[in-house]
Amino acid sequence: MGNTEKTVHGDYIGESRPVQHNGTPREKYIEADFVAYVEKSWGGKALPLTGPGLEGMPECLVILPGGKIGFVAIGKDNLESAPLEKKTRKLLRRWGFPTFVIDGRHQRAGIVFDIDHRLTRLPSGSRP
Repeated sequence: MGNTEKTVHGDYIGESRPVQHNGTPREKYIEADFVAYVEKSWGGKALPLTGPGLEGMPECLVILPGGKIGFVAIGKDNLESAPLEKKTRKLLRRWGFPTFVIDGRHQRAGIVFDIDHRLTRLPSGSRP
């Protein structure tokens, strides 16, 4: 069986979806769905973090109205993550940033809700 015949259960509630479709990794589908969800349902942005010097960083920076921010790694649970990714997520959490790993559509609402309901910015008038 090729990669296109493998399925992931629980990625989409009540359905099985292919791990790959036309050579595109399933992480791309999760990321596209998550970006659209943040924009349409919460009025925010899920911006990709890619490029030199960003090794180990989560793939998305989530920005929500009201100055709320958080980081989301796409499709990599703790077992699949590289040591640098785990270390970076731990550092971001220690600095007070909500940091999550999403591996399916069923997690998106809870992750964005948690980012929205945490104080991830300094109150106005305060100093760092």
